[in-house]
Amino acid sequence: MAELTWEPPPPPPFPQYCNEQSCTPSQHSIIQRSPHSNNKTLPLFTDWASCSTCHRLSISWQDITNHQPLHFTLSLTTKHLTVMLHYPPSIMSIITRFILFVVIALAMRTHTQDVQACTVGFYKKTCPKAEAIVRTVVSKAISRDRGLGAGLLRLHFHDCFVQGCDGSVLLDSTPSTKAEKDSAPNLSLRGFEVIDEAKLQLEASCPNVVSCADIVAFAARDSVHLLGGPFWQVPAGRRDGMVSDASLALSNLPAPFFNVKQLTHSFGLKGLTQDDMVTLSGAHTVGVAHCSSFQRRLYNFSSTSALDPTLDEELVEQLKQVCPPPRLDSRIGADPSVNLDLRTPSMFDNAYYYNIELGQGLLQSDEALYSDPVTSKTIKSHAYSQQSWSNKFKLAMIKMSLIEVKTEDAGEIRANCHVINSNY
Repeated sequence: MAELTWEPPPPPPFPQYCNEQSCTPSQHSIIQRSPHSNNKTLPLFTDWASCSTCHRLSISWQDITNHQPLHFTLSLTTKHLTVMLHYPPSIMSIITRFILFVVIALAMRTHTQDVQACTVGFYKKTCPKAEAIVRTVVSKAISRDRGLGAGLLRLHFHDCFVQGCDGSVLLDSTPSTKAEKDSAPNLSLRGFEVIDEAKLQLEASCPNVVSCADIVAFAARDSVHLLGGPFWQVPAGRRDGMVSDASLALSNLPAPFFNVKQLTHSFGLKGLTQDDMVTLSGAHTVGVAHCSSFQRRLYNFSSTSALDPTLDEELVEQLKQVCPPPRLDSRIGADPSVNLDLRTPSMFDNAYYYNIELGQGLLQSDEALYSDPVTSKTIKSHAYSQQSWSNKFKLAMIKMSLIEVKTEDAGEIRANCHVINSNY
């Protein structure tokens, strides 16, 4: 007799995989593991994309044929369905195998439904002008200030890496909770007013239909295209999250000083590969970096060298004019900014990659990509062909936009992007 127990998701943050021991970020497969097989993993199914959040189902029972205790854990995440079987499958009775088959079949059905929940043209019938409305608002904003294009793209990235692409980055702090947008990595985020304007127009046209999370995803895509980059179809159907916690931004967003191993791990936890990471880093072809994010490379790089020797000498002189030595308390005073791409700062092209080749990448994490023998090959490839990089960038953006997406009852359609509906 099987005893079924439902175990709700642990409080955030939790890794991309419900059980972080079930598989590594690079495997991207559904696995079955037994402690009697030296912890080797056996791929059972191929990976598929999904819009589900992370859930875990645990089943414990005693096999009625051989009276062996069994424990079975089934985890559903944004990218995977993971099967954990804590006893050698060879001893299972026919009845036990049948129970497992039914459970897995039901889980796969649920998982497939979640995949279909995020689709291209999601608002075709309920709000046919949704994407056009967002694009018009974004276009007007960028015509006034091209820097907003980079801001809206960054807003999407920072939203997706913290609790998934659920618009939680838009929520304001409350007396009891400091929201994501007020966390240190997010203080320089831009574009909130553009999302607000798009939401205002959408509510006038189609009340309570289009989520704030989808608006952010559409706006990021439109920003890239309006700045000269590629266009792609955005799967929609995301629901808005109802929790925003500043501490989660600190623990989930990759830092500008990360090395390749740290970057790969950070992206891997979100279901993104190392190649995805290098491809998405090309977004640094637009936007700015504040002095505080790279000042260390100019004045306090290591115990043996104040200056990062990989930086281009001419660039160093330019940067020092904008970014003087930091004060004893870096929180005092202004934090100037510099264009991430000094060649074509307002064009979405592949200049980021050949800038790195010339030692002109501002962030230490950018330089780290070129110093690594594996990622440097991808850097050179993207520097050589803008078309190849653009094609890969589109696919990587779609993949990123489906990180831990909330659908159906896991979220809501906010009336105001800054406040959850129960507080509006």
